[in-house]
Amino acid sequence: MLSAAHRPLRHGTTLLVGHVNYAGQGNGTLYNLSRVRPRALVYLSDATRRVTRWRVIALRVVPKQQLPQWVFAGRRGPRRLVLVTCGGPIRYVPGAGYHYRDNVIAVATPA
Repeated sequence: MLSAAHRPLRHGTTLLVGHVNYAGQGNGTLYNLSRVRPRALVYLSDATRRVTRWRVIALRVVPKQQLPQWVFAGRRGPRRLVLVTCGGPIRYVPGAGYHYRDNVIAVATPA
């Protein structure tokens, strides 16, 4: 029997965030996220090795300052997977160094 912590969620957003790349370390986990297209399949596995399958329904690029609040919906709203990484041009920010200007957001629903 699965504990409540291991039961699949029926509602809400699972948010995964990862690097596109990192200076001195190369490509990150979500390096190719900007190349994902709607209808692509995404497979995730959890700590119990249970695999879930998701279908991408949207890919958006937004300025970092405009990251939509719905990506942080948690257990509210429809069941979806949201993947977020950096993207767009690299800009110099005084006092902070070089940073990507945008966020790349892929949204997927259970397949």
